[in-house]
Amino acid sequence: MTLLAHSVAHGQILVGPVAGGNYSFTSFGDKDLRSLYKVRGVYGYHVGGHLAFQVRKRFFLHASLVYSTKGRDLTDDEHGVKSRSQYNFIEMPVAYTVDFKIKTGTSREFKYFLGIGPNISYWLGGKGRLKDANLLEDNISELHYKISLKENSGSQNEHTMNVSAPNRTQFGLNFVAGLAFEPADR
Repeated sequence: MTLLAHSVAHGQILVGPVAGGNYSFTSFGDKDLRSLYKVRGVYGYHVGGHLAFQVRKRFFLHASLVYSTKGRDLTDDEHGVKSRSQYNFIEMPVAYTVDFKIKTGTSREFKYFLGIGPNISYWLGGKGRLKDANLLEDNISELHYKISLKENSGSQNEHTMNVSAPNRTQFGLNFVAGLAFEPADR
């Protein structure tokens, strides 16, 4: 006996560019720094490609591949130390969202959405700058450096911070919220 089933599926995949800003508190499991320094977040950005498709009536799956910058500020006012680091990543955030519609007036409506999903990051490197009282004694107002993630890097460049055995692949969890305004009919 042979049983055949036939179904038709209609779907639309939305593809396009994505760009935006972020505010990050980058941490590397160095909780002891919080007792020595004031740790503050840093503004960054992301740019790349995005795709989305509808899974059910109000539910969507979003995925992006982006280049992003994140970082942190460390400050110790007592000893005159200020450090700002910027880290560069290739990231793939994925979010499962649900849309909600709200009507305003007679015909205007807008959507807001909430979602959650994983974020996979690959650390590319970064850069930073350091201000320190000891540097001022040597007439150096600010030291700029590059962050190198090469294993066993024998670089003796004094303006390179070598990270030994870096964990370049990182996982996180994103919570997503936003508004979507549709163009007005004319």
